[in-house]
Amino acid sequence: MTLLLAGTAAAQGTSPDARLTLWGSVGTEAYIAPGVSLGLSAPLGQIGSFQTTLRGTAGLYILPIADLNGPLPLVNADVLFSGTAGQVNVYGGPSLGTLAGAVWFAGVTGGVRGQFGESNLGWFSEARVRAGFVPGSGTPLLPLVGGGFGLTYRF
Repeated sequence: MTLLLAGTAAAQGTSPDARLTLWGSVGTEAYIAPGVSLGLSAPLGQIGSFQTTLRGTAGLYILPIADLNGPLPLVNADVLFSGTAGQVNVYGGPSLGTLAGAVWFAGVTGGVRGQFGESNLGWFSEARVRAGFVPGSGTPLLPLVGGGFGLTYRF
């Protein structure tokens, strides 16, 4: 389960992405690497009917490889475009990140999120598809799939 903490809306009817949002999650990277992450997003503005936010995330992931001791740090940045679809907010956009500086990622993130009633607390579920690059190798890794689930709290 992923925890997503997103910011509090000052007025009813405000898009969940129009406020500062704290994100926390439990999920996977590269198919099999379980981990946890914590992030923060801030609104960038409106583009047409889409709210645009910038989200930065840091996490720790465990790769099931015998030579690796302990979790590896992953940092990531997403530009997310979101809009409302019924009772939920749908979002997606480009993503860049690195795993301990040894592997770089480029891809897309997409998901849905909603609120628990009128509270500032909400939830999310998202998926990521990325290509990994080892600096100096010139050969991309196979497409890597990951995802997470969580709670949100809006400031």
